[in-house]
Amino acid sequence: LIALLLPAIQAAREAARRSQCTNNLKQIGLAIASYETTMKHYPPGRKGCDNISTGPCNGDPPQVRCGTSAFVLILPYLELNSLYKNVDQKTGLFCAGYPPPMTPQNQFVVRQRPPVFVCPSDTARPFYDNSGGAMLTNWGDVATSSYAMVAGTKGPDGYGVSGDMKVYNTGIFVYKRKILRREIVDGVSLTIFVGEVIDGHTGESFCAWTYGNRYHSFRYTTNPINTRPGDPSSIYTVSNGVKMNGAFGSRHRGGCNFVFGDGHAVFLSENIDLEVYQAVSTRDWRIRYREENNYREPTNIDLDL
Repeated sequence: LIALLLPAIQAAREAARRSQCTNNLKQIGLAIASYETTMKHYPPGRKGCDNISTGPCNGDPPQVRCGTSAFVLILPYLELNSLYKNVDQKTGLFCAGYPPPMTPQNQFVVRQRPPVFVCPSDTARPFYDNSGGAMLTNWGDVATSSYAMVAGTKGPDGYGVSGDMKVYNTGIFVYKRKILRREIVDGVSLTIFVGEVIDGHTGESFCAWTYGNRYHSFRYTTNPINTRPGDPSSIYTVSNGVKMNGAFGSRHRGGCNFVFGDGHAVFLSENIDLEVYQAVSTRDWRIRYREENNYREPTNIDLDL
C-alpha cells in the first residue's frame, strides 16, 4: 500500500511546489509591470556597466559601474520596500573593479533570500559556493536565487562581442539601458521576461538575485531549456575555469516556468522548438532575423512564416 501511495504523494507535493513557483513568477512579473508603469521604462538588468566601454558605458567612472540587479530595483513593488531601503545607494552593489568588501548595510542586503525569489523545488544552496570558480571572494556570503532575467538570444556562442551581449542583446534586460515598452514590438504578452534556473550556488550557474551579471542573473535562449550547467555538449564559454552556458532550467520534470511581460506565467516544455523559444525571448523577432540574414529586412512571405 505504501509503495502504491508514495508516488502519488510525491506527485502531489511536486504539483504544489510547481504551483508556488508559478505564483512567485507572477508576483515578479507584476512587480516589473508596476515598475514600468511608475518609471515609464523597464528596470535595467544591471544598473551600471562593468569594465566595457561599449555605447552607453563609454566614459562611465568606476563608482557608477555597479552590478545592482533589476530584482533589487523592483523590491518596493514586491512589498519589500524595507529591504530596498537598506541598500546603500551611495556605494552601490557589486561595483566594477572589485573594490574592498561592501558596507555592512549592503552586505546585509545581499545575504537575504526573500521567498519570492526561491522555487520550492530548487535544490540550490542558500549561498554561493566560492570554491566553484571564485568570483565574489571580496563580498562574503551572497544569497542565491531560482530565477533569472531574459537577456535575449545573444549568448555564449560567439554571436557578437561581449558588449553586444551585455548592452545590445535582443531581450528586455541588459546592462544600463532602460528598455521602453514601445520597443517591445512583439508585445509584452508574447515576450518572456523571467525564467527558472538551477544550481545557483555553483560557478557554472551562479545566480544571485542582487547581482546583475551575464550568464548568472541574466540568461539566454541560445541553449534549449533544461540544458544542464557545465554540460560539455552545450554551447558555452569558459570563465574563471568553469563552463557557463547561460541556460534556463528547473527541477520540474519536462520543462520550466517563465513569466511573460503581461504577468502571466507559463510552463514551457523542454521540447519546445528552439526557434520559437528564441523568438519569444526577443522584444522584436526581426532584430535576430536581420542579423541572421545579413541585415535583410523580412518580406511579407517571411512575416507569414
